[in-house]
Amino acid sequence: MLLRPARMADYPAHRAMELAPDFALGPTTAHESWHRFQRMAGNWLLQGYGMFMAFNRQTHEFLGNVGLNDFRRGIDGIDGFPEAGWVFTSAAHGHGFATEGAIAAHGWFDAHFAPRRTVCIISPENMRSLRVAEKLGYRVFGEGCHLGETVVLLERIAVER
Repeated sequence: MLLRPARMADYPAHRAMELAPDFALGPTTAHESWHRFQRMAGNWLLQGYGMFMAFNRQTHEFLGNVGLNDFRRGIDGIDGFPEAGWVFTSAAHGHGFATEGAIAAHGWFDAHFAPRRTVCIISPENMRSLRVAEKLGYRVFGEGCHLGETVVLLERIAVER
C-alpha cells in the first residue's frame, strides 16, 4: 500500500468514493465532499499530519483515506487528542487494506509525534472498523454522540519506553 497526502489530481477518486451508495460516512453533497477534501490537504499544512490518500502499490488504484487528525468534534474525552480514522472504497473492503493502512499510518505518526494517547470513534454497528481498532490496540472507554448518532469512544495509550 502506498500512503501520501492528498494532491489536487486525487479529488475525482475521492469524490467517486463518497458517491458510492454504501459510503460509510453516508450521503455527501459535492460541497461537503470538496470541503472534506480541502480539510484533508489543509491539515497537513497546519498540523504536519492528517489523513493519507491510500493506493494499491501494484495497481495504483485509489483505495481510500487513512490517518490521524484533529477533527475537533466537540466530544468530551476525545477533543485535543489525535483521532484515527479510515474510510475505504467498496472495492477495497474485505482485503485487509484498512488494517494495513491504519498500522502504517500509526507507525508513521508514532515515529514523528510520539503521542501518549490517540483516540477514535466508531459506530457500534461497524464491526469491521471495531476489529481494525482492536488490532491497533484501541480499547473502548465510553460512548458519545456525533451528528446525532451514538458512537463508541476508543483510546490507545502508548507504552512507556
